[in-house]
Amino acid sequence: MTQKRAFEEQEFVLNVAAQIQQCSYETKGIQKLLYFEKNESSKERIAVEASVMMYEWCEDLNELTGKKYQDIAQRLLSQAALAKTRIARKKLADFFKQEKPVLSEIRHNTGAHREHDFMKQMEVLEGVGWSDTIERLHRFEEVTLELGKTMKPLMDAGLKKIGEAFGK
Repeated sequence: MTQKRAFEEQEFVLNVAAQIQQCSYETKGIQKLLYFEKNESSKERIAVEASVMMYEWCEDLNELTGKKYQDIAQRLLSQAALAKTRIARKKLADFFKQEKPVLSEIRHNTGAHREHDFMKQMEVLEGVGWSDTIERLHRFEEVTLELGKTMKPLMDAGLKKIGEAFGK
């Protein structure tokens, strides 16, 4: 493996790890806001923001852990570590598949791509429950944390390859 390739692959893996960490920070921040907000309309807006965030992160993390990531993981990880990575990624994909209809409706009608039909917005907002959002956020956090835990073996293997490429 060339020095440049080893470095570029590690840079890619570290970027994915950093993105997963950022997702975790954002999830915790929104959870805290939702738990402690007393105003009902503010809770509703936070629940909308949480739904948009989960939708966007699911898409981003599925993309970031796609083919390039899987190719690197397959080259660097043991079979056991690779299996854990794939299981974690599948759990994220399963979460998104299950929750996408709700997250998408909220995102497209009241969130990031707001619909210009006020009655539709109100209808969707009436269905946004902050308690359901807390439960959904908890499940999202579980699957993203599991994905994050699979990063350490890959980062360690990448650092080892860099060491080998540079003769260390």
